[in-house]
Amino acid sequence: MTNPKNNLVHEYNVDGAPVCLFDLSKSSDKLTEEEYKLLMSQFIKLEEDRQIFQVTTSRGINLLRHQNFDRINKLLNSYQEFYTKEIVGIENQFTIVHSWMTKNKDSSRHHNHNHQNAMLSVLYYFNENLDDYLMANIFFRHKALINVFPNHHFRFDNTKVKTKYNINELDIPIRNHTVLVFPGYLEHGTRPSENTCVRYCLGTNYFVTGKLGSISEYTFLNIEIKHE
Repeated sequence: MTNPKNNLVHEYNVDGAPVCLFDLSKSSDKLTEEEYKLLMSQFIKLEEDRQIFQVTTSRGINLLRHQNFDRINKLLNSYQEFYTKEIVGIENQFTIVHSWMTKNKDSSRHHNHNHQNAMLSVLYYFNENLDDYLMANIFFRHKALINVFPNHHFRFDNTKVKTKYNINELDIPIRNHTVLVFPGYLEHGTRPSENTCVRYCLGTNYFVTGKLGSISEYTFLNIEIKHE
């Protein structure tokens, strides 16, 4: 398994939180055809049409525990560890608590949302049959000028030129074999697709586990995750 640093394309800043984009299209770590078939067979068993902007989602929260997805679990976990240790700079352990899949058909989009009861999210995007098509952008809601003038929530008149300070949404381009890592609380969604390609997202959420803080400072916690 390659070092995630080799696949890091860009580190975005969304209201002070890092959002990391990785490209696995040229990496040996990308999904194999066999893994794709296994994911599809599992997704078909669990798919559930929520009828929200034509997004189809899998039922339940443990998709990756239904088959032998050890390599995929290790792969996504390696990107989580790179993010927490190398990007954020913390040694604490995180464990996967949710895993699911979504399917978007042509012209559909994913509504604005965040991931509750989760600290980190690792998403893997891929197209139907692993075809190399450019997907619709993912976007993150941005506080924009509230960060510049936190005590004055005025309706400012923005210039026609967009800057990293006056934008309300940050668009990030997505294509086949893209991995995205970000804090789960960030509000995000996807733009409508402009092609007929069916796109999938394999999603995982993580939560901190183990010992945090110290007894002497009255901050000690020992968090244990129990799966259903």
